[in-house]
Amino acid sequence: MRLVITTLALFAVFPAQAAPPRIDPGPPCILTSATPLDPGALFERPERFDCARGTAHVSAPHSWGLVRNLKLTSDPTDPWELRHEYSQADAEAIYVRYADGRVAQAPSDRASARRYFSPGMVSYALPPGRGTITDILIRADNLRNQRGIAPGMELKTGRAALEGDLLVLWLYGLLGGIVGALLIYNFALFVALRYTFILCYCLGAVAMLGMGLSWSGGIFLLFPNLDTTEQISLTMLGTLGVLAAGVLFLRSFVEPDRLPQRLWAATMAAAVVGLGSCVMRLVDSRFAWEAMDRISYWSMVAVLVGLIATAATATLRGSRSGRIYLLAWSAPILAGIARSVWAMGLVGGTSVVIAMGPLMLMAIEALMSALAVSWRVGQLRTERDEARASHSKLREVADTDALTGLLNRRAFIDHALGVRARPPRERLLVIDIDEFKRINDRHGHQAGDDVLVAVAAAIRETAPPEAVIGRLGGEEFALLLPAEPVDALPERLCRAVEAAVTPAGHSVTISVGVADGVIADDASWRLIYYAADQALYRSKNGGRNRVSHAPHTLAA
Repeated sequence: MRLVITTLALFAVFPAQAAPPRIDPGPPCILTSATPLDPGALFERPERFDCARGTAHVSAPHSWGLVRNLKLTSDPTDPWELRHEYSQADAEAIYVRYADGRVAQAPSDRASARRYFSPGMVSYALPPGRGTITDILIRADNLRNQRGIAPGMELKTGRAALEGDLLVLWLYGLLGGIVGALLIYNFALFVALRYTFILCYCLGAVAMLGMGLSWSGGIFLLFPNLDTTEQISLTMLGTLGVLAAGVLFLRSFVEPDRLPQRLWAATMAAAVVGLGSCVMRLVDSRFAWEAMDRISYWSMVAVLVGLIATAATATLRGSRSGRIYLLAWSAPILAGIARSVWAMGLVGGTSVVIAMGPLMLMAIEALMSALAVSWRVGQLRTERDEARASHSKLREVADTDALTGLLNRRAFIDHALGVRARPPRERLLVIDIDEFKRINDRHGHQAGDDVLVAVAAAIRETAPPEAVIGRLGGEEFALLLPAEPVDALPERLCRAVEAAVTPAGHSVTISVGVADGVIADDASWRLIYYAADQALYRSKNGGRNRVSHAPHTLAA
């Protein structure tokens, strides 16, 4: 809300007018020296400056940049500002010369030139005195910058600069909001699902927000004494942190059997080397600064190329996840490579888009990766459901008697002994087909199988829904169900089986043994099964086709 009020107030104070003044002076002419020089004398000797060599890779104890032939009419109410991209130097000073020959130094130093949430730029307010500025001289002490002195320099009035910075502030808010919202959502997703690639995504988003906070200058709010050189190093560290998280994300995102391990390891090694160079820059920004810069930038390029190559190889090996990774990351990666080459001064050009490119690319990547995460979660859920269904099917096959469709002996006993809601007292019925061997001997095994199927069907149709039915082996069956004080089920089973007829016209009878008790462990199961089996033998010896009960209830 406060930002909205500020914006409205800005446009109320400054009425609408033509396009705000902005001048692109082009690259300055260059002079380097080992000792300090007098700015006034340098204004008088422009021939000492080299206007042909370009600004890239300039390094000396004192580096000077001269911009000539300007016509900046100074207005104390809306002074001009000299802005350029971040650079590494111990000190920087700006001098101006007016048309009447006066020389003045800009009141800003490197600390006051820092801006919060700018497009990666510092801004020096030029002297507010009246007159026309014709020449500007920039001095950088111990410059350590691949793109040279005052890269991306531009001249803007205070109003134009403020309007541009407000637009950039809105853009930072939008991009930061996108990344922050995706981070919160995916972290909640990780807490729920515990997939490693979601955690890697969250780590990358945290590094991305840290990189954006540093690059934008927002970090100066937290650390007011931070130098722009340290800020650049932190930005590089955050960028390589994002890339390292991307490498880890790729490893956990792609199917392990499709991932080219050596190529992935080389990509991770490049990220580690880059992170090490950034730490070295933070420890001592002057130590082999050009080598450290190149290591950092080329490490970024190597990681980006490695990510593409790894994902492409995984895709060629049949990885669907690798294909999705390529779709999500290819454009940001290619743009990131171009941005790294630009940062090394190998190509020229500057704009807000280029300056804010890393954060915009990372926000796009965060959004695309979030979509990839959602796809991968859906794929893993489908694979999990298929695996569960397959496991359930295999378990069903393993637990089922192939001929009758009833539980086999192992599955029946497992259920009896397994964890389940147990009634106070259970009833075990052990059933045996009478004279089954005679049927096999007289009519063959196919007739015997038909009898087993018919008996199983009769038992299944007669038994109550809560009964567990199994074939214990051969012609022996069993039922387990809650015990009832008066229960005619055993007799009904005998009548149902006696009435059943096989396709070949055969019919049989059964004998049943019944025992009641509590099944708490293997020992109690053996005890109640023994009692039911003894009752079954009494039925057999008593003439078959009948039911016998164990004399008393068995306790666990």
